[in-house]
Amino acid sequence: VGFEGRVGPLPAGVARFYRHHDGLLVARPAVEVFPLEVLVRNGAGLVPFCRFDGRHELSFDVRQLNQADEWTIVNAEAGFEVTLTMGSFLANKLFAWLKRGRPVWRQESYE
Repeated sequence: VGFEGRVGPLPAGVARFYRHHDGLLVARPAVEVFPLEVLVRNGAGLVPFCRFDGRHELSFDVRQLNQADEWTIVNAEAGFEVTLTMGSFLANKLFAWLKRGRPVWRQESYE
């Protein structure tokens, strides 16, 4: 059973990313977006999909679609909502980490 069979249909932005790139790995600064085949929903209704700096995970909150009709991206450990869309994650958050080394997974990055 594939990911959609386990969790349900992918929101448009997530589907677009995984249709063109089945994961992403950058060595420095370290970031990994996991391939679709390894994504698993945990008991809290979250799907860890990305790891920054080898230790900070972000997850899709797959319990419901948000106001953008996508899954909210969260840092479950910190209780922090990172962004509402995969497009924003890729264009803003991921870029901020790769270009400026800004730790996008915690609220202090935005204060």
